Amino acid sequence: MLEMLTVGSACMTAAQDRRASSIRPDIAKLAMVAWAREGRAPLVLQVHDSLVVETSSDQALAVGEELARVMTSAASLAVPLEVEIKRGESLAEV
Repeated sequence: MLEMLTVGSACMTAAQDRRASSIRPDIAKLAMVAWAREGRAPLVLQVHDSLVVETSSDQALAVGEELARVMTSAASLAVPLEVEIKRGESLAEV
């Protein structure tokens, strides 16, 4: 069975969101480039600031952690970049 994983920015306060909303898609694009170089699962889709990959169920945890690492290291910010990992059997579930 294949799993869909999505990794994207975690929720922020309204004030943080206004300042960061324009940079989050750029960070996701940087992460896409890094994932293309070192990722072990195919990138399926980018939605705003989230990346979606497809992987087998037994590799989902490891691939999700690897993708989260790639996203959090895509840009150097003054504040920590937090990501949220979601997992499901289809895009509708993530």
